[in-house]
Amino acid sequence: MTQEFHISIVPIGETNRYRVRTERVGPDVPLAEESIDLPLESWLTQARYLMKDPVVGVLDTPSLQESDRWQEWQSPTLDLASLGRELYDTVFRGSVRDAWIAAQAIAQHRREALRLRLALSGSRLSSLPWEVLHDGHRPLATRTEIVFSRYQPTDKRLSVPDLPGSPAQQPQLLRILMAIAAPSDRQSLKLHQEAEELQRELHGRSEAEGLWDIDLTVLEHPDRARLAQALEQGRYQVFHYAGHSHSGPDGGAIDLVNQQHGLTEVLTGNELAGLLANNGIQIAVFNSCRGAYAGESEKLGEPGGERNLAEASIEQGIPAVLAMAERIPDEVALRLTQLFYRNLKLGNAVDLSLSRARQGLMVTYGSKQLYWALPILYLHSKFAGYPIGRPIDRPASVPANGNAIGSRMPRFGTSAPMLFDEEEVEGLLDEIEYPDTLDDDDAAFDREVRQTLDTLGSFPPPEPSPVRETPSTPLVANPPPPNPPQSPESKPIESPKPNLLQTPRRRRWKPLSKEWLLPGSLVAVAAISLGVLFYRIAFSPAEPEVFPPVTDVRPQPFDPDRLPEMETSEVTAIAIERFSRQEIEAGTLAVEALLDRGALQQAKAALEAVSQRDETHPDIEFLQGRLAWQFAQTDNPDYRTSTDDARRYWENAHKKMPDSWRYREALGFAYYEENKLDLAYQTWQQALPLVGTEADSANIRAGLALVLMKKSVQTRSPANAQKFQQDAIAQRQNVLTTAPVSFSSANALSPNWLWTETAIRDWQTLLQLQP
Repeated sequence: MTQEFHISIVPIGETNRYRVRTERVGPDVPLAEESIDLPLESWLTQARYLMKDPVVGVLDTPSLQESDRWQEWQSPTLDLASLGRELYDTVFRGSVRDAWIAAQAIAQHRREALRLRLALSGSRLSSLPWEVLHDGHRPLATRTEIVFSRYQPTDKRLSVPDLPGSPAQQPQLLRILMAIAAPSDRQSLKLHQEAEELQRELHGRSEAEGLWDIDLTVLEHPDRARLAQALEQGRYQVFHYAGHSHSGPDGGAIDLVNQQHGLTEVLTGNELAGLLANNGIQIAVFNSCRGAYAGESEKLGEPGGERNLAEASIEQGIPAVLAMAERIPDEVALRLTQLFYRNLKLGNAVDLSLSRARQGLMVTYGSKQLYWALPILYLHSKFAGYPIGRPIDRPASVPANGNAIGSRMPRFGTSAPMLFDEEEVEGLLDEIEYPDTLDDDDAAFDREVRQTLDTLGSFPPPEPSPVRETPSTPLVANPPPPNPPQSPESKPIESPKPNLLQTPRRRRWKPLSKEWLLPGSLVAVAAISLGVLFYRIAFSPAEPEVFPPVTDVRPQPFDPDRLPEMETSEVTAIAIERFSRQEIEAGTLAVEALLDRGALQQAKAALEAVSQRDETHPDIEFLQGRLAWQFAQTDNPDYRTSTDDARRYWENAHKKMPDSWRYREALGFAYYEENKLDLAYQTWQQALPLVGTEADSANIRAGLALVLMKKSVQTRSPANAQKFQQDAIAQRQNVLTTAPVSFSSANALSPNWLWTETAIRDWQTLLQLQP
């Protein structure tokens, strides 16, 4: 299971103003929209410098470093991580950031992956390296709990029909067509080496190391006709091109090889995309230079402007397109191919496979090199990322010691429906008629059942699956004939049939004699029970380890005492989940725990999950007031709240629940901050009789002391001034006796969320007064 989080970035008018909006989120995540200013020109300049291969940069004649804009942002610390953090902080702000925090918290709490998909409008936005988005810990595109891809904001229908929902009904043979083309008039590339490496990667490992069987066909130096014939006859799900490519007005182009003279034969991106879509290709991989190069021209992608291979393929509805943003060295291309298909073979989704491949590139070449950020993945917004559906586990190979190797053993679970319940079994037995004798066939069948039951002390381990040997044929493959013969190498491996209770043939129940009632009933019950048990084992496929498995998404028993020791993300998820279930009390405790630790953004995200019906609940309004109050004490420009906002929330809560001393306590501080001393004093005086303990009344008595001190200064009567001051000192002493540690100094009061800088400064003045 995965949580989806789709956002779009669209320009507003002709300025640098853009709209960032959530397009698709999980059920408990709030929708969000923000208008922001993007420093696009500065980012593009940085990207041109950072995303250029060092060797190529030396050969380029116009020096970027001579430009005025370079001088504006030149920094010795400029790197991909810095640009990634700037992109992240600019896009994820305000309500969008709140929704993103909520989505991460929910996904983590449910132990599900979070799929971030980004839709970009316009070539200038698309040309930015969004793959380097960095949240301060590491790039999002290299994570496994968060998987990143792009998508087109105007996704058309998928070029292939929806895959079957049941994994057991889906094919488990992944067919890949790899086309390599090196015309004699083009620069030589290590294409044969890439094909050989891929062949070794896919077929050199044991079958136990993959959940999908792979059928790889390498088509060497084809022309247009041979490529079209191979696609039409091969029923492939993946098309992989290695060679030269470039952008152009017809969706870019790839270079093929003319069969007569060996020179370049061009196939435009539009023609190739139509060919791929018409033949059911699920994934198109262009391991060539600039297959996803967007450039910076505003005419790119418009009629008459340049487009690239990725754009052309996406427009034809190809579910997944992987291409390169810039030139990619041969060595890096080889490594990327190896890592990507290694993870794809394990049954991982396309975006997760690429994330892990990026990790490998980062380890191999270092995080400061651009290579891990070169691959750009476009996923259709409705594509789950599996080219042949979610894989099912193959049976485990069992050595002599009985321990399964290579895959997980089948699990018992509730995903498989019960074939019969107890009442149905009793009903079947009641309908059986009982003759006096058994015929020979039925007697033999009964003996066979009894013998099988006697020998079943325990379930034997599953037999090893047949190992598909890699044919020792050359890598070069001609296009297959119209109806290629099926061979053991090309057939998908089928799950072994049940062998626990093999029935010679289907039988019609005949009436049984009454003396066979008891043994016959026992045999029937045992057979049905074994059938149900085996059905659960053999036909309840375990989920592949694509993402961390979800063991139980139901809410766990709520223990508020554990909230202080939990991670912030977990507390956020609990708050959101409880609010979505209208459990106001539990959600309130979780939000208070967030506010106590200063996690204001997470608290705001959690409160967004409150249903419209519960928004006016006094506890919710009190929390909204507290959030506004605490935000007002910060300098965060994204949250322009004031004590006036908090006071209005608290007044509403107080009207609905006038017997709450906590509401009156907070409201008194709001009045004091607004210098409404009489209202503050009256509110706190009314709260005192409602407080249960002396310790709880410390804030209220301290507030009363502050009002009395200010009154002593404001009054014109010397007698009243002296009386107010003496009363203020008396209240102060009462507070210091009740809570000496918390009120002994300004530093001790700072953690108390009710106390503003003004109140703390006044209390410090009161501490200096002598009796």
